[in-house]
Amino acid sequence: MVRILAGILLERKFSESTHNNDIFKVAAKLCVLSLSCIFNKGVYCFMHRPIFLNLWQIRLPWPALASITHRIAGAFMALFIPLIIALLFYSLESEDSFNHLMSTLQKGLLLRVFVTLYISALIYHTYAGIRHLLMDIGFFGTNEQACLSAKVVFVLSILKTIFFIGWFWGVI
Repeated sequence: MVRILAGILLERKFSESTHNNDIFKVAAKLCVLSLSCIFNKGVYCFMHRPIFLNLWQIRLPWPALASITHRIAGAFMALFIPLIIALLFYSLESEDSFNHLMSTLQKGLLLRVFVTLYISALIYHTYAGIRHLLMDIGFFGTNEQACLSAKVVFVLSILKTIFFIGWFWGVI
């Protein structure tokens, strides 16, 4: 079926110009090649995908880990923005609602864990974002500098998160 569709596309003429026909023929051939790769209809597929990929055996470099965790933290924060806004609106509704939210925050374990995770993601995302902005303007150009800056981002965010947890949970 893919080859029949390709034959129809190749035989069809949209204009008498040879330039447009050549472009269309190339586009049709690429379409056939990509469709045959998708359906594996006997045409050699240039995209060899691994059959088994154990992600636990891959050792990513520090900059790759920093970039991936920066995206994960951003996705986590974006996912829970409606809940954060709802908590903010509830706290600003009245003095009673603010006091109720504060007592829930002091007693409720689930809400405290959520706020801790959200602020931890915010701390890390901020440090990693500053690192990415500095890389965009030309800092940390070599591989060694990129690895060092990624390690610094991890250490600073872990230290800041530890201080926040100590303050928020009443340890410090």
